Amino acid sequence: MEDSFDMLDRYIEEVPEMAWQVLKLNKKPLTIIYDRPKAVAENLIATDNTLAIRVTNDPVCRALIRGLRKPIVSTSANLSGEKTPVGFIDISEELKSRIDHILDLPLAKTNVPPSSIIKISNDGTMKILRK
Repeated sequence: MEDSFDMLDRYIEEVPEMAWQVLKLNKKPLTIIYDRPKAVAENLIATDNTLAIRVTNDPVCRALIRGLRKPIVSTSANLSGEKTPVGFIDISEELKSRIDHILDLPLAKTNVPPSSIIKISNDGTMKILRK
């Protein structure tokens, strides 16, 4: 995971100390929204100058990231408002047609909930957006 933490420093101007603590203790899927991203494509940055980043424990994702030496930009496997797919077969054809590359891997676990989402601002505030 240390390589993931190093990568995080490359794309966020100042990672709050609270975020480091949460990341080190967290064992579940978690996405953190950070202030002041840097060195990323403009279309990834929200209008409030934030960027959501998930440090993954998934071995396939980690291997891809390590091999590319760059983060993977991704979205949920469903269009906004659609049901979250349980498996590859549940992903809509419309979404599949918009994607550059798809890995159809067997699921290691089933019924995995979506990641929690929290916003940790540089002023020390933390807001839970999805548990």
